[in-house]
Parts: sequence; C-alpha cells; structure tokens
Amino acid sequence: MFVSKAAVVGGGTMGGEIAQAIAAADIPVVVKDIDQKFVDAALEKAKAVTEGQLARLVKKEKLTQEQADARLAEVMGNVTGTTSYEEFGDVDFVIEAVPEKMEIKQAVFRELDAATPGHAILASNTSALSITEMGETTLRADKVVGFHFFYPASVMPLVEVIVGEDTSQETATAAYNFAQAIKKQPIVCGEIPGFVVNRILMATIGEIWRAQEEQGLSLQKIDEAIAAAQVAPMGPFFLTDLLGLDTVLHVAEHLREAYGDRFYVHARMRELVAQGKLGAKTGEGFYEHGR
Repeated sequence: MFVSKAAVVGGGTMGGEIAQAIAAADIPVVVKDIDQKFVDAALEKAKAVTEGQLARLVKKEKLTQEQADARLAEVMGNVTGTTSYEEFGDVDFVIEAVPEKMEIKQAVFRELDAATPGHAILASNTSALSITEMGETTLRADKVVGFHFFYPASVMPLVEVIVGEDTSQETATAAYNFAQAIKKQPIVCGEIPGFVVNRILMATIGEIWRAQEEQGLSLQKIDEAIAAAQVAPMGPFFLTDLLGLDTVLHVAEHLREAYGDRFYVHARMRELVAQGKLGAKTGEGFYEHGR
C-alpha cells in the first residue's frame, strides 16, 4: 500500500519528532492533539529538528543557506496541525503517540476507526502495551499494528513493527514498507512484553538502577562514566528524564510483572512519578531541567 498522507495523534515528546520524520520524506502529515498548545509544540519541534538537520548540512557545505531555507519551507509545508479529525478522511496511515495508558489508547483507536477511511492502517507507537487489545476496540483489527519509534525519532533509525494476534500479513508488510519510505530501519516482532528493544534495554538499565540504589552510588557519576566510555550516547538516568519517568516506569513495571525479579524497578523513580516530577517535560526528574 502506498501512503500518500499520514497522521500522528499526540503532540507530546514523540509526536513532533515522528511528524518531522514523515514530512522529511516528503509525505504530507497532519498532527492532532486535543489542545492547540500541544499541536503548536509539535509543529515547533518539527521545525527545530529540521532546522538543525539543515544547519549541519550547510556547515558541511553540502547545501547553501538558500537551499536550506527552501528545503525547510518544503518540509514544513508537508506538516499541518489540528485539534479535530476533520483532516483524517483521506489518510492512509495513522500513528498514535498518546500517553501509555491502555484506556486512553483504546479511546483514540475507537475515534480513529470512525474518522479514517476503511483502508487506513492504525498504528501505535506504544513501547509495551498490547496491540491486540487496541485492535479489539475497532472494526478493523487486522489493520492495527505496532509502530514503535525510539527517542529521538528524527534521528534514531530503528522502528519496531509489532504484530498483534489479529494483524494481517498485508498490514505488517505495509507498515514495514512505510518505515522504509520514511528512511527508517524496521524490524518485525511478535506481541511479547517489552517487544525486542525494551527487553534488552531495560534488562541492562535495571542492573544499573539496582547497583545505584543498593550501593548508594551517584547517579550523575554513573551517567558521566557511561557517556565517557561511549557505550551509549548518554547515561540511563538522563535518558530516562528525556523519555519521561512515567513512561519508563510503566515499561519497567510491565516487564517486572511479566518476567519477575530479573527486571528491576528503581524506587526513587517511583517516588518522583508520584510527586509529578516526570523529567524534562515537567522541568524536574532525576535532574533539574530549565524550562
């Protein structure tokens, strides 16, 4: 299936990044959220990311500033924002990127089922939740699939295409092809807790969390050491702040419930989430962030 127009529901941490990746591949995309301020934030994020990408090309003398300005206009011309579903009548592929709560996602999928044409594929950017359960709220469970980006979505090439119990082979293939069309590297996996990447990532980070709490280590020094060793672009605590402590906690608890004590849940992270300190998006988490 050729995707001539896509949509993203949710203008939060990932929404603007996902929309930018689609727009940069010259595919029109509409971003929806329930509040105009979140729509505006997503559009600003897409613009800032594009400007950064083009600035690097200008610095490397691969583009002139004039060419970069023209390209910026082209990319941003592919993105529109909305607070309603009026522009969803002709979309081919929708990516839901709302908070990681099943009841919210199911409500969105019910709305999308009514607002989009019958051929449209409905995808979720979930990092842990059941694709099958989302699909069950629609009349097209065969066209519901996981489509999980990694932060920052404008840079990270990997996309997990997650196949639920009812997802058709045609849908999985179309999602795989769409990921390639937006210059991402897809992998297909089944619907198991943590999918592929989070099972590996959270197992590793969990052991760092465990050591930090049991030995009273400095989380800042841990982050600095990991970054200095270049085993990861940034340390796990700073990464958690960027991703959102609530999101990471949800995944960590989900994996612990599924696989037992070998997946560790950081106690301080639980406390911070309970206090509403969710990382960069609220200004404070493991670190303080200027807003």
